[in-house]
Amino acid sequence: MENQNIKSTSENLKEAVATHLKMLDEAIKSSKLILNYSESDDVERLEAEAKNRQRVINIVEYIQNRIERSVKVIPPTVYNQEISQTLNKWQNDMAKKIQTIADIDRQLMTSITNAKEKISEELSSLQPGKKVMKGYNLNNVKR
Repeated sequence: MENQNIKSTSENLKEAVATHLKMLDEAIKSSKLILNYSESDDVERLEAEAKNRQRVINIVEYIQNRIERSVKVIPPTVYNQEISQTLNKWQNDMAKKIQTIADIDRQLMTSITNAKEKISEELSSLQPGKKVMKGYNLNNVKR
């Protein structure tokens, strides 16, 4: 009976970890799409994908919390080397994937900053034209 509990706990944990890592892969894909859309100025798709990424991240957080709660309640008699290795591998894989997302986010911030500067330059180029037009205010014409 105890061996069956160990196997069941280990298999359930492996399944949850695999699902969690797959969802992190989805977050990476979504982050890459957002970066591509920001570079191509496709604002509508960028916004839609940003919402999708947030949903994926919410799922990742939910699964991660579920795994962490289940690990806390594993009885010492069931906790074994296999479970320990699964958790260590999960921590390492998760850290790598989160770092990848952070790297993409930094690229995204650079892209957004560049777009902001470009728009600021375009707006500042409009200001001189406004000053030139000031002299032509026909509301103050002397009669």
